[in-house]
Amino acid sequence: MNKVLIILFLSICCSNCSIDDDANPSFSFELVPVLDAELPEELKKDSIYDFKVRYLRPTTCHGFRGYDYNHNGNERIVAIVNIVSSEALCTKLEQDTVQTDLSVRITQDDFYLFKFWQGKDAEGKNKFLTKRIPVISPQ
Repeated sequence: MNKVLIILFLSICCSNCSIDDDANPSFSFELVPVLDAELPEELKKDSIYDFKVRYLRPTTCHGFRGYDYNHNGNERIVAIVNIVSSEALCTKLEQDTVQTDLSVRITQDDFYLFKFWQGKDAEGKNKFLTKRIPVISPQ
């Protein structure tokens, strides 16, 4: 996750280093906390699933850009990435829930541990919505 934050920080710094700001749109990338995710109770090996993932869009300047998806063994860490325009007048949104699909191919035999990033706690530590899903053999 630290690697992700470093990459995001560098992309934000580089996106603001333009000689001609009028010719280039100004934007940055931001991780947005996951509200919830719909996953099946079990997964079949060699199958592809589209998980429903929801988050709150913070402002009208935020737009879905994709996922930061990292894996280590059975663990999958997933964070939503928004592109944020800094040129437009932004309006804060209270309840703009966005649903996206996360497509996942199942290649492991035993289980997956999905950890969806939900922001940071009061001490600045990452919080996750964690779901352990067993894998069954295809029939």
